[in-house]
This record gives sequence, C-alpha cells and structure tokens, in this order.
Amino acid sequence: MPLCQDTGDGWISIADDLVGNLYNHKVRTRPVSDDDLTSLRSIFEANRTQELGWNDLDPRLLGSLLAIQWNGFIRQLGSPDNGSNDLAIDVDHQVVGWLRLRNGIDGIHLLHIEVHPDWQNKGIGSAIIQHLIRFCGRHQIRLTLRTNRSGRALSLYQRLGFIETESSETDLLMTLQPASG
Repeated sequence: MPLCQDTGDGWISIADDLVGNLYNHKVRTRPVSDDDLTSLRSIFEANRTQELGWNDLDPRLLGSLLAIQWNGFIRQLGSPDNGSNDLAIDVDHQVVGWLRLRNGIDGIHLLHIEVHPDWQNKGIGSAIIQHLIRFCGRHQIRLTLRTNRSGRALSLYQRLGFIETESSETDLLMTLQPASG
C-alpha cells in the first residue's frame, strides 16, 4: 500500500483518503511543490523565531540566522536522495504547515511536522498525526518519531499512544506499534 496516493482531484493525501474536515475546514496533505516555498519559508521562520526566542534580536542578525537555517532546510526538501516524502499541510487551499515522512523496512518514521504559529492549537497537527496513526493501524505498520524531551509536542505524542523506546539527554525515540489482531 503506497504511503501517498492520488485522490483523483489533483490532491495527494496521506494513505487512501483525505485527512478530513476540521471545524468545517478541509485539511489535506499533498507533495510540496516549488510554488509552496514562500509559504514554507514563512512557516519555518515564524516557528524558529518563536521557539528559539529570537523575537528581540536585531532584524539583520535575525534575518542572517534564519537564512542560514533555511538554506540547510531547503537543501533537504524534496531531495530524492533523502528517501523521504515532503508533504504540504493544506487547509482550504492555504499551506499552513508541512511534514516529512520516511518509509522504512520496519515502518514509517515521522521525521518532522510543523504548523504555522497562527494555525497552531487548532487541532491540525493532531488531525494529521491521528490520520497517519489510522493508516498505519489499517495496514499493520509501525510508526515512529523522534522528539525533543522538553518539547511542547511530547504530551501530544504520549496522549496519542506513542511510547518511549530510546532516549538520549535531549531526544526521545517514540513508537506506536500497530494494533494486534
């Protein structure tokens, strides 16, 4: 079963159906395209500025730091060499986030998920992850992710049923085993 599949209407969704409706908004995923780069950069910069507490930095220094990080990010985006699927998160035809998934021998690894701060705490990231969980469950596929042990998302992943399978001083590898039966 392919991880990403054409829905027949120009969109590609995770698994074999749309992520669904969230508060009467259509939430979908599709492959990242060159047309998305401006939106992705806005999401990237807004999140980095917020999470790193860079709001008070001199604008020129902030711009330089963000440009360096963006250049590293963009080199990996959509690269066939990295073996991953980069997907835009779309709400009502507006890119509000993105995620990166990697198919592996032992399952799917959620490498990254990011939602613009203006769209956070509205259930979008949760809806995407829950959809991915349902897909993995239907196909008996293990789902893993790595998160910062002090990150905001840790409690979400725990609430969704992920358990710690490896840890370091800063990171946790978390796994959701497919339901048996």
